[in-house]
Amino acid sequence: MRFRQRECSFDMTLEAEVLGAPIDFGEGALRWPRAKAFTIKSPDDLKRPKDISKSGRVPVVINAIRSLKKEFEGRVIVNAYLAPPFTSIGSYLFDTYTFLTSLVTKPAIVHRLLDAAVDSYAEIAVLYEEAGADVITLHEMGGSNSNISPAHFEEFVKPYLRIITSRLKAPRFSTYADPHNS
Repeated sequence: MRFRQRECSFDMTLEAEVLGAPIDFGEGALRWPRAKAFTIKSPDDLKRPKDISKSGRVPVVINAIRSLKKEFEGRVIVNAYLAPPFTSIGSYLFDTYTFLTSLVTKPAIVHRLLDAAVDSYAEIAVLYEEAGADVITLHEMGGSNSNISPAHFEEFVKPYLRIITSRLKAPRFSTYADPHNS
């Protein structure tokens, strides 16, 4: 059975922006938004805002979800996207090479980073759910097997996805890893 849906996706930098990453939106250029600089060197560098619902572009997404829900209620599924901690931190907050090599060389630091950040990601997911998203897709592309081993997925990705999904009221989520590399 095929469902009609309206997606409320922005770019993969939204969550990193909430945690303090300066974003280059590429205005006037044809490129994806990206972090202007990697702002995290240690878990102590994470900047959790006091009110995530008013941070960065989160209010824009919340309003977009509400608008889509109001316009399409009962006719289509409203799907909101979230870049979970592993992909977001490892791509936009922390130097990717250092982050991935730290899985082997400094796993405790990676866990401290993920532990320090996961509540922010869970809160964003809950805000999307409360705004009316029928499905929340967790875009965990950094956790695909083209980047990390199955053992690293079990240790550094899966537990944090479970934390996020455990905070949602209903089992209305999906997890996405790059299907071409899985």
